[in-house]
Amino acid sequence: MSEKVWTDVCEFNLATAEFPAIVEVEEEEIAIFKVGDSFHGVQRWCPHKTADLSRGTLLGKMIKCPMHGYIFRFDDGKGINCVGIHARVYEIRFDADRLQVRKVG
Repeated sequence: MSEKVWTDVCEFNLATAEFPAIVEVEEEEIAIFKVGDSFHGVQRWCPHKTADLSRGTLLGKMIKCPMHGYIFRFDDGKGINCVGIHARVYEIRFDADRLQVRKVG
């Protein structure tokens, strides 16, 4: 997936969607969270010990891993309390009823 190009994922009914939602793009599972009116995507499996980040705790614009409590920022994937560990994060947008993602950084 190109970092500059938006990738169509699937038809997505925002009115009936439940979050976090899981989608797959090029064999990568992405967990999508709704925070207020914004949407954030992060790789589903924690880069530390493969815990399911879709079951993590939202902390504003960050996600806390349910296994070891590692916290990752949605804006750049940087680990806050786990130096050197980064999660892949994605920008999320909707074009009509189509969900689109774009890898950050």
